Amino acid sequence: MAFYSTEKAAIVLDIGCTHVRVGLAGEPFPRATLASSLALPDGRVLSLAVVRPTHFQRGSDPEWREATALWLRSLVGETLQVDPTERRLVVAEDVSTPSRFRNALAHVALAELGMVSLLMHPAGALGLLALRLPTALVVDVGGAAARTLPVVDSMPLLTVARESDAAGALIDANIGRLLRQHAKIRPPWAPAHDLGDLPGDETDACLDDPAWREWAGAALGSSGGRGGDEPGELPRDVVEDFKVKACFVRLGEGDKLDAGATPPPDTSADVHLSHGLETVYDIQGCVRGLAAEVLFHSNNAAEIVSLPELVLLTLVAAPMDVRGTLAQNIVVIGGSASLPGLHRRLGFELDALVSSDGRFRELAPLAGRFRFVPSPHGPDHLAWTGASLVGAMTEYLPQTSISRDEYLDEPKIPDWSVVGSQADFAHLFHDL
Repeated sequence: MAFYSTEKAAIVLDIGCTHVRVGLAGEPFPRATLASSLALPDGRVLSLAVVRPTHFQRGSDPEWREATALWLRSLVGETLQVDPTERRLVVAEDVSTPSRFRNALAHVALAELGMVSLLMHPAGALGLLALRLPTALVVDVGGAAARTLPVVDSMPLLTVARESDAAGALIDANIGRLLRQHAKIRPPWAPAHDLGDLPGDETDACLDDPAWREWAGAALGSSGGRGGDEPGELPRDVVEDFKVKACFVRLGEGDKLDAGATPPPDTSADVHLSHGLETVYDIQGCVRGLAAEVLFHSNNAAEIVSLPELVLLTLVAAPMDVRGTLAQNIVVIGGSASLPGLHRRLGFELDALVSSDGRFRELAPLAGRFRFVPSPHGPDHLAWTGASLVGAMTEYLPQTSISRDEYLDEPKIPDWSVVGSQADFAHLFHDL
């Protein structure tokens, strides 16, 4: 199969709910990782965190097309600086991506930008292509949700796929709670204060000083500040910065900290996190290991299934003859999968659950057999790398893509499962 030709390299996108990775086919890593937010001319932002169907009702179809057009033109023209009319587009998508966004993306790419063709394929299957692994259980720990997708002989088993809120957004919320309990904040002109003592309301009596009032607005997300969506929230970039730079997944049962509780003994070093030029957060080391504990505790009231239970529920629903192979080939992808120690803790929890929880009694023979496949490209880039490989296969791509002329004749984008031949995709594992 030819990998090189005179045809321009395809544009490759891996679209997540918080970040989009963009680059050109045939390259090992994306050229840029950007926020997945679509801005309208009036200043409103349609975030791709709404890829979840229950939230996707925000914004009309014309608004989504307009925002998608501005977003895709920026990616192609400003980030990649290429002519879209000479390029094909390969998109690594989530299997639960609503057709509303898929249709908007197809219309903009093929009808407005005039790209040569469009191919959309499940991110999980593309990630396995990068590993040359036709059968595995893909666990995608994304920003808004965690999803499992069993793939057998390169064929995704959609009826077995499961989803849970035990993902990045839940970790972020837990970090915000823990920081308010076990962190201090230092402005440049005053001693450190506990985050929990500072209100989000600028009218509070302790903020009579105008300097304090202005600084608190920036530090805690009050009106006019640089914080979160609601007054009193910590800035999203502070939470994200702390999660990426300092957090890890510790082994063993996590302790829950209530407000005012004394943190358990912890040998993790404290963190001093700078935010801009004005603010420093002094964070106790115990928070670093507690941040991701919410992934491993189910919450029946909030209908949140823990990550280990999500994996086992998927295996129980999978055909019996492939359970062993799936359990020994678990591939964890997604932005939140980069936390150090996640594989070890998840394996520990899986072994404990199959041995003690009656719901998973039929999986008891798998205890001690769970294995995780490491990714040389990093779990957050794995799907993009697989899509880059597909985009470089010039014999396969035209056969399975929707061409510009086909779309203009019938402006509808079919589901990925009926585009081209799934058998052709299976052959890619042998051709690499």
